Amino acid sequence: MLPAGDASPGREVRLRPDTEIPGEAQWEIRAFGRKTVVICNVESGIFLGFPPGDPAAGATIGGWPKPREWRLVPAGPPSEFLVVASGKRSGDFALDLAPGDDPERPTLRPLPAEPQGAAWTFTRLK
Repeated sequence: MLPAGDASPGREVRLRPDTEIPGEAQWEIRAFGRKTVVICNVESGIFLGFPPGDPAAGATIGGWPKPREWRLVPAGPPSEFLVVASGKRSGDFALDLAPGDDPERPTLRPLPAEPQGAAWTFTRLK
């Protein structure tokens, strides 16, 4: 979700359960290219992304007005995927939760050889 409904560019996102505002904590996966998707907040219409340029380890994940391409890489059970950002020079990074005292803050980590905690489960909402 975007804290306090703030959809300003680059605003850090948090992963929290649904709130009283419909769609605030829901993100929609949309096909973007042949092998890529974009992730859009249902309430604000802003896109999940990271600062301009190639992805980097530890990058702050936030809401941005322009779409950022991601790849979904199967990670075991049918509904689990690694959400991967690819850089031309920096390589691949998986969307994961920040280590330490801030478990609600997503970040980017170098793509692991074996998925270890970086897999995300997606559900279809009707």
